[in-house]
Amino acid sequence: SVHVYNQDDTLLTKKEVHKRPIKGIDCQIVNSVPIVTSVSLDNSVRIMKVVDSALADVATCKGHKSHVMCCKLNPQNGLVVSGAWNGSILVWNTQPEEGATDVLHFTISTGLASTINVARQAAADVKKEFPAFNLKPVDSLAATIGQGELVYEAVRLRDAGKTLDEAYDIVSKLPLHFQYVISANDLFYLQRGGRVSAASAIVGSALGVKPILSFTRDGKLSVIDKVRGMKKVFAYMLEKMEKYNPVEEGRVIHIVHTDAEKEANELADKVEERWNFRPEVTIMGPVIGTHVGPGSVSMLWKSAEERNDG
Repeated sequence: SVHVYNQDDTLLTKKEVHKRPIKGIDCQIVNSVPIVTSVSLDNSVRIMKVVDSALADVATCKGHKSHVMCCKLNPQNGLVVSGAWNGSILVWNTQPEEGATDVLHFTISTGLASTINVARQAAADVKKEFPAFNLKPVDSLAATIGQGELVYEAVRLRDAGKTLDEAYDIVSKLPLHFQYVISANDLFYLQRGGRVSAASAIVGSALGVKPILSFTRDGKLSVIDKVRGMKKVFAYMLEKMEKYNPVEEGRVIHIVHTDAEKEANELADKVEERWNFRPEVTIMGPVIGTHVGPGSVSMLWKSAEERNDG
């Protein structure tokens, strides 16, 4: 175990860090933060920082093929040099030249694309050169405003002093608490995306049918209902809000549109009248916008209950 002592020889903190005996250790101040490195007969180099009187992991560096016997940390550039029993010497860069070391990444739903796997692979590649880099990807189970609201929540948690792991634990539980009502102005855009037949698109558009979409629990975009006219679309949204009430604390209600600002603000007026809260109104992102076409008005809000559409 690694023990860290104050200058008066009192124990500050300790931590089990290796599976076999430690053969070398170093401690330096890097950018005003105490950084501790240790090497062991388990062939690994451990890099830690002292935060709030505790040792926090920065990186576990694995590259030596035999027992690691010594290490030295350069406080000017954050480089760690380690030497092993077989004569190999490796240099580890613990301080990226630019950018963040702790990253939350919010991907489009895995029900729509495999972006989260690309993010994981990219993070693994970066970590080979910068062992201190940590990325935690979060599946939004949605897109557009769903991803954006998760980012807003993560920023609030960061500003409140939460660590990467603490923020990840909170935001990764949020996606299913976002309710969606996504409307399409006509059926032809859904027909092009293969979500309705050509015959249904022709007949439905002639009758003024407005399909209602949402994200399923596994993040797929699905048609869940159809109504006639925008007024009934708004009535559907408001009725669903009565069933799944927007949470009071940290209230989130967001309206997006595709070239339908007047209608979006009409809906915002209705929501404000009922819930005494003015939703943010913005333009919809291009991913879902291509599915629903122009003239769409859609809404997201956070509820205590989990989403159960589709």
